[in-house]
Amino acid sequence: MSIPDSVRNCAWLVFLRMWPHISRTLQLLSDMKITLNYRRIFLLLIGLSMFLYAIPVLFRRLRGTRPAHFVPFQCLQERLEDFKDAIHTFDASLHYDEVESNYFPFTGNGYIALGVVQSLSKLLIRQGRYFETVPYYPLVSITVNSPLLGRSLDETAATVMDFRKGTVHLLQSFGEASHVCLQVSRKIAAHRKIPHLLVETVDFYNPSAEDMEVKITLHSNLREIKEAVVLDGKARDSEIVSGIVENAGSSQKTVIAIARPKLADSRKITLKAGGRIQRQIVTVISYESFVDSANTAQIKNNAIDEVQALYNSIIGIPMDMLLNSHSMVWEALWKSGFTISYSKAANVYNGDKINATVYYALCFEKSSSQELKDVKSREQLLTLRPTLEAPKSAGHCYATHNTLQASSLWSSYRSVEEIVRVSHLWRLTLMKQGCGNFLAMGAEGFLQAFILSLGGLRFFGYEHLEMWMHPSELHRNYDFRRIAYGADAHLNIAIRVGEETENKPVLQVSVDRSDKTFYACDAGCLDPPVALTKEMQEFPVKLTDPLTAILYITSDKEHMEELKHTLHVKEIKESDPHPHHVLAEHKHGHSLGGLPALFWISVALLVAVFHIFLIRLVVNEYFNQDNKSYAPAKRPSRYTA
Repeated sequence: MSIPDSVRNCAWLVFLRMWPHISRTLQLLSDMKITLNYRRIFLLLIGLSMFLYAIPVLFRRLRGTRPAHFVPFQCLQERLEDFKDAIHTFDASLHYDEVESNYFPFTGNGYIALGVVQSLSKLLIRQGRYFETVPYYPLVSITVNSPLLGRSLDETAATVMDFRKGTVHLLQSFGEASHVCLQVSRKIAAHRKIPHLLVETVDFYNPSAEDMEVKITLHSNLREIKEAVVLDGKARDSEIVSGIVENAGSSQKTVIAIARPKLADSRKITLKAGGRIQRQIVTVISYESFVDSANTAQIKNNAIDEVQALYNSIIGIPMDMLLNSHSMVWEALWKSGFTISYSKAANVYNGDKINATVYYALCFEKSSSQELKDVKSREQLLTLRPTLEAPKSAGHCYATHNTLQASSLWSSYRSVEEIVRVSHLWRLTLMKQGCGNFLAMGAEGFLQAFILSLGGLRFFGYEHLEMWMHPSELHRNYDFRRIAYGADAHLNIAIRVGEETENKPVLQVSVDRSDKTFYACDAGCLDPPVALTKEMQEFPVKLTDPLTAILYITSDKEHMEELKHTLHVKEIKESDPHPHHVLAEHKHGHSLGGLPALFWISVALLVAVFHIFLIRLVVNEYFNQDNKSYAPAKRPSRYTA
C-alpha cells in the first residue's frame, strides 16, 4: 500500500522543524566523556543479565511457588503447614477469606450434603433428581470472649477440603494482634458408610496465659414447624427436631427428623490458660417425601423412630472409629483415578480442577456398600443385586468426545448452587452418553464412568474397549488408573509425550489383575494383537483414514483379529511430532522455551543497551571528526642505514 504524497510531505516538514532539537541533543551526547572502557562495559552487561535472570527466582523464594499458602495470621499459618503437601499435590484445597479460592468447602455422601461456611451452612437433601437446601443449620457457631479485654475476640478462619479422606477441616483463630490466639480445629464429614450421619468434632486449645470464655450455639430452626423430643437412656442430653418442608418445583412435601445433642441454649465453657477441650456433635438425619397429607403424622413418627434408633446405636461409638471408617471408604474409592501432567498454558484444566470436580460429584452419589447395608429382606436383595452388578453389561459408555474438551462441565465452584448445578450436569451427561449401568452402582460406578469420559474410552458391551482421542489433542501426559473391565481385570493406560518420545505421543498399557488374557492393538488393528501383562506395553499413536480409535483392548483375540477387517482403513501412519512451541506452552506457560519470559526481556534490554553504546560511539565520531588532527603516517625507509 503506497503512502499518500500529502502524508509524506507533512512528515518531511515535521522532521525539518525538529532537526535543530535533534542536532542539539546529539551534540550533548557527543560532549559526554566516555569513562568506561570495554572491559567495564562487558562486566556491567554480564552483571545486569545475571541480576535480571535471578529476579524470577527471588520472587518465587519470597512468595512461595503457590501463593495460596500465605496467610497473614500466624496462628493459622502454623496449623496450615500440616496440609501443605496435600494442597501441593492437589489432594486438598484451601479456602481462606484473604486468598482467592475457586473451591467452596463441601461434604456429602449421596443422602445428605453440606456446604461448610461455619454456622451459616444449610443442610442439603435429595428431592427427586436434585439436591435442595432445607432451613436447618447443622453446624455449631462459636464465639470467644476475653474477660481481660471485656469483649469478644476477632476471628479469622481457613478451611481445608481433603478430597482423599472426604473430610473438611475448619480452622479458626480468635485473638487480637497483641494477644496469643485461641485455636479451634473442626472436622466435618457426611459419613460415607452411614448415610444418615453427619459428624463434627470441635477441638479448643488456649495457648494464652489467661482464661477464655467460649460459647457454643446450635441453631434449631426448621421454619415454623419444629418440636423437641428428649431421648431416653444414654442419649439423655440429646433431642429430636422434626419439620415439614415444601419440595421446590413439585407438589410433594418432605418430612425431616433430626437427632442431635441439645445445645440450643448456648452452652458456655471456661477454657483455662493452656487448656484443651474437645466436643463431638453427632447428627442423625432421616427424611421422606410424600404427597398424601392424610399420612403425614404416620410418616413423621416413622422418621422419628428411625433416627432415635440409629442415634442410640451410634452414640456409643468412639469418634475416631467413625472418622476412620468414613475415610477408609473414600480412600478405597480413589484407588481408581486419573492423573494429568501440570500445564501452565491458558484455558486448560489441571489436577486441582479435576480432583475438585470429581470430589463434588461423588458427594452426591451413594456408594454400593450403603445400598447393601440398607437392604432389609432377601426379596429386596434379589431385586437390588442386578443393579449393583450392572457393569457386567457395560453398554456403550462413554459414547462421545472426551469431557476434557467440554468447558461447561468445569466451573469455578464458588457457591453451593454452582456445585449442585455442575454435579447434576455431569450425571446427566454420563447418563445420556450410555453410562446408565455404571451410574446405577453409585459412587464406584460414577467414578469409573467419569474416568472413561476423560479419555474418550468407550465400551462396546464387553467385546472390546476403545480409546477415541485425536493425536493432535495429546499434548500432555495422562494416566488412567485401574479402569474396571467387568469383574475380570483392571487396566492401566498411560500417554507419554515429550523429548524422550521425540515429541510424539505414545501409548502404554498394562493389566493389574486378570483372570483372562487381554490383548491390545493400536489404530486400525493392522498389527497382530499384543498380550497384556503387569508390565507396561508400548504402542505408537497412529492416524488413520478414515479416523478410527487409537487403541483397542479385549479378552477375545479372535474378535480383535476380525475387527481389523471391519474398520476399512485406507491409509495409516504414525502421528506427527508436536511442534516444540505447543509443548513449551504447557511446560513453561509461553512458547519461548525453557527460560522464563523475563530472561528474554533482559536479553532484549541488553541488545538495546549495546545499540545505545554503539550509537553513542558513532555520534562521537561524527561530531568530533573535524576537531581531530591527523599526523601524516611515516613510511619506513626502504633501506636501512
